[in-house]
Amino acid sequence: MQRGVYGTLESCDPPITIPAWSAMLSGKSPGELGVYGFRNRKSWAYDSHKIATSLAIKSPRIWDVLSEHNLSSSVIGVPQTFPIKPLNGTMVSGLLTPDIDSPCTYPEDLKDDLIKNVGDIRFDATPFRTNELDNVLKRIYALMQNRFAVARYMLENDPCDFFMMVEMGLDRLHHAFWKFCDPNHPQFVQGNSYENVFKKYYEAMDEEIGTLLQMLDDDTNILVVSDHGAQPLHGGIRINQWLINEGYLTLNQAPPANRPISADIIDWTRTIAWGDGGYYARICLNLDGREPNGIVPQNDYKTFRDEIKRKLSKVILPDGAEIENTILYPDQTYPKTNGHPPDLIVYFDNLKYRSIGTLQGEEVYSVNNDQGPDGANHARHGIWMGKGEGLPTDGSFVPASLYDVFPTLLNWFNIHAQTELTGHSLLNRDTLN
Repeated sequence: MQRGVYGTLESCDPPITIPAWSAMLSGKSPGELGVYGFRNRKSWAYDSHKIATSLAIKSPRIWDVLSEHNLSSSVIGVPQTFPIKPLNGTMVSGLLTPDIDSPCTYPEDLKDDLIKNVGDIRFDATPFRTNELDNVLKRIYALMQNRFAVARYMLENDPCDFFMMVEMGLDRLHHAFWKFCDPNHPQFVQGNSYENVFKKYYEAMDEEIGTLLQMLDDDTNILVVSDHGAQPLHGGIRINQWLINEGYLTLNQAPPANRPISADIIDWTRTIAWGDGGYYARICLNLDGREPNGIVPQNDYKTFRDEIKRKLSKVILPDGAEIENTILYPDQTYPKTNGHPPDLIVYFDNLKYRSIGTLQGEEVYSVNNDQGPDGANHARHGIWMGKGEGLPTDGSFVPASLYDVFPTLLNWFNIHAQTELTGHSLLNRDTLN
């Protein structure tokens, strides 16, 4: 920060790990990628959700572009890289890798090399939504230490043109411990035994980053980026219960408590819309001619969508407080919508509340996450900092967009984008889009 430039980094819509990293590294929006979250509809069938692995990404990411220009990459722990695809260089897959017995490296023999010289390859700190917090903290530190050990080994033994690593422990730390560390969190209790875990972890990560920087020469261009920010999680909104209360969703039988509703208990002959839980809500209309038993006429699509948006723009909490929500239409948010997008994207109170996919009695509001203990939700703005050719050297503050990372990297490698990009290079030279 002192020798370069830094600022906030605005994420994509939605600001979620998947698809944010792939959007950052391809310059394409989630709509263009056809990936709207961890789970996506693979068809218009009601129960066709599928985890978005690397196979879902059809657009070239930065290492693919560099490979085409005979430039080598070493990539470690980037989400949505499993199953691994060949590249000019090396890769250790990241989030969604099942375990070390999976084909998690490229080339394959790199795995044996890492196990022999580093001792292990960790991919995540799961489970992190649990009350066994001491064990969570141990897993988070173990992940960080392993990830940086792998990074040091690769930097020492795999000369490359482009090096990248992602450390997921920071995300897991925020979800597990935010309410213990932030006095502004509604569940914060002063003097709790985990009150200083953020500071200690940040210091430990700074030391790890410092060790990596000492391995680089002064001519190396460096970016530190995050895919999204984080903030206190105040609670959740049971989106399907809200839809039931408003007459948009009808069940043909009572759902099991604290279980997501499934297609077989919905009366599709009387259902206009249904929703998914997650960091944000995805609402789909039961559209005639698209869904198997759609009842919403094509001509009434915009009418119903606008009506739901208007009603959902404000929600009354049990204490009478009113929260204002942001509702996005994918076809107006993205240049293109590939795959099977939802019809509405909903951020509850600027993501201070998450979408709860389960039902519990007739309650719309939930204090807790239905996926387990969780103190944080994602935020639209993360951070970036950079040092290198074409960047300011005075420690200035410059806000940027996640979409600016890809053209900046292309700029550093003197590669011109083949298609129009959303972002702009952060360097002091002509942008590439």
